[in-house]
Amino acid sequence: MFSLRDLLRRPGAVGVFIILQAICFLTIIYANERQGGIFFGATNNVAGRINESRSNLTTRLNYKQRYDELQRAYIDLQEQQSSMLYDNRAEVDSVWGDTAYLQKYVFYPAKVVKNSVTQKDNYFIINKGSQHHIKPHMGVITQDGVVGIVVATNRYYSRVLSILHNRSRITAQLKSEKVDGSLVWDVGHPGFLLFDGIPSHYDVVLGDTVLTSPASRIFPPNLLIGEVVEKEVPLGSSTFRIKVALNVDMRKINDVYVVENLHQSFIEEIESDNRE
Repeated sequence: MFSLRDLLRRPGAVGVFIILQAICFLTIIYANERQGGIFFGATNNVAGRINESRSNLTTRLNYKQRYDELQRAYIDLQEQQSSMLYDNRAEVDSVWGDTAYLQKYVFYPAKVVKNSVTQKDNYFIINKGSQHHIKPHMGVITQDGVVGIVVATNRYYSRVLSILHNRSRITAQLKSEKVDGSLVWDVGHPGFLLFDGIPSHYDVVLGDTVLTSPASRIFPPNLLIGEVVEKEVPLGSSTFRIKVALNVDMRKINDVYVVENLHQSFIEEIESDNRE
């Protein structure tokens, strides 16, 4: 007698066997209501999970595309603001030059991959490096305000000196008085900076806005930093001691923009030229 193994060794026997098994299986599920219900319930469940996964994937892809579009729109908006442009107008014989304004700042999007806020000297790492045009001495911001300055890069990542760092110094300005000072970290308080260098004869008011100064080489002017929440003139001092509440929650920074000042080299060149 032939065994099942011998039968399956014949050419085409496996295919015939599979077809017969499928016929038997279909006969069982269609002829028996209970078995059919179990089978179709299971297949519907699997199909539902597949469709749900496919829908979630599509949603994530659409979200990523929409997020990229919003990020690009933000960059375009920032780069086209008048404060981000260099006034290149030169009147010669009552005729203006062809290019009235030149782009002065470029914004590169990045993500924070590591962050600290509880140390005396805090840094964070972003996922863009030299191959993405990131270089030391570039400013780093979010849509809510200033967060740090790039201090080191490799090909894929950059290290950023946080504004919550003992060596951080940001040239800032009181919006109402248009007077410059220096922002330093109020060590131990991740939500506050100290604004130094404002002479005591200025009218500093609580709630005044603190912005980046046009005198800053690193940051574009008029970027939001925070608002004045405390002020005092220490005994024997001629300047205010001002406490500024940050507009950015440094514990939650994720999406950032690295700012390149395209005129940085020109400024450094003229500063290093000691010729009379």
